[in-house]
Amino acid sequence: MKKYLKYFLTNFHEEATYKADFIFYIGSEIVFFVVFYFIWTNVYSKGGVSDISSFSLSTTITYYFLTSLLFRLNPAQAIYLNRSIWNGELTNEIAKPYSVKLIYLVSSLSIMAMEMIAYLPFAAIILIFVSKYIVFVSFGYLFLFIISMVLASLLGITLYLLLHSLCFHFGDQDANIGLIGYLIAFFGGALFPLRFLPSGLYRAFSYLPFKYLYDFPANIYLGKIAPRDIWVGFAEMFVWIVVFFCLYYFSFQSGLKKYAAVGR
Repeated sequence: MKKYLKYFLTNFHEEATYKADFIFYIGSEIVFFVVFYFIWTNVYSKGGVSDISSFSLSTTITYYFLTSLLFRLNPAQAIYLNRSIWNGELTNEIAKPYSVKLIYLVSSLSIMAMEMIAYLPFAAIILIFVSKYIVFVSFGYLFLFIISMVLASLLGITLYLLLHSLCFHFGDQDANIGLIGYLIAFFGGALFPLRFLPSGLYRAFSYLPFKYLYDFPANIYLGKIAPRDIWVGFAEMFVWIVVFFCLYYFSFQSGLKKYAAVGR
């Protein structure tokens, strides 16, 4: 365990050396929050709308603020397994005294931790300017939200590791992973609360695991999910994490037998 903690800290310090890159990347993403903010304030105020599927203007703005935090735990930009397989860098990792299947999980956690820390000043600025629209909840809901964030990050990591491991079997998957990432964000509620969808689509989306990445944690914070359903959701998230990790493990294990260190 100590060697993985050391690997985490080493990777974290390496990422921290590129502060300007992180700040530019995260700062540019705030533009999306600003766009959504102006869209929905106009919809509610100028459209004469006070409620959309039980979401007021305040809960809608809070939802987008929460998803901006959850985006920091999105491993799409934190996992480089596909690239390592494709260009042969994986050979260097295999030679190290670690489980090569785990170090990509550890490295993605370190990058996501760096992103979250770098985002906090921007989050504070957002809170200052839109505080009148932010819903503040009890410690209990905040605690459950934090648990859901941790589970969501693990779910995202195992899902993306599985996608990256397909490079062993089908070649470079960078373009496909990028496309699937956009679909995951759409189906997961990163672009809008899933309750805004027609009832039929909402039920269909609810069967997918992607809602647990954005929509489910945000609705926990907003108090829109019953306590029993929260714990059922946590159990389902755990099951999906195990399923995706097992699929990743077998995909990686079988892929190593085909690995030819291309590019070295």
